[in-house]
Amino acid sequence: MSISSFTMHLILPDNFNTRKYNGRIAHGAFLQYLRKHDLQLSEDLHNNNKKRPYSITPIKIDQLENVKAGIFTIHTIDERIAKVLHEAENDTIFIDDDNCKIIELVFKKTEISDPAPVKSGFKFNLHFNSPTYFANDKRKSKTDPHPHLPNIWRSMIETYE
Repeated sequence: MSISSFTMHLILPDNFNTRKYNGRIAHGAFLQYLRKHDLQLSEDLHNNNKKRPYSITPIKIDQLENVKAGIFTIHTIDERIAKVLHEAENDTIFIDDDNCKIIELVFKKTEISDPAPVKSGFKFNLHFNSPTYFANDKRKSKTDPHPHLPNIWRSMIETYE
């Protein structure tokens, strides 16, 4: 199995609000981009109740000379998504009610090998390098900043079984 990573560098609208959480904006832009280029794939991902075969980072903002630039990364294990994203350089992506020019697309592919069997009593630590929230339907906000370990294990088993 492999993980394909696509880092998009793009020009953002001048009025792009940097104070709001933009992870959802990046996610929406990604799904809309897929819808524009592969409607069936977009519908499969949007309507399917399974684990998503991708993850998306929030948009990092940078000021380049006279323009506001943004960078975000999409990681996927789905070759159909990778095929669509390979064509993205010099295209546009719809963000915050504006078509934003993709000025650079950096691709990286990482091969994942089967892990060695785990010995009984094996211990490990989880370290999150970025803000991480977990879905939790029992909470009013639907997200939880603290992992519930049984949910993580169940999710991993369902994903990789």
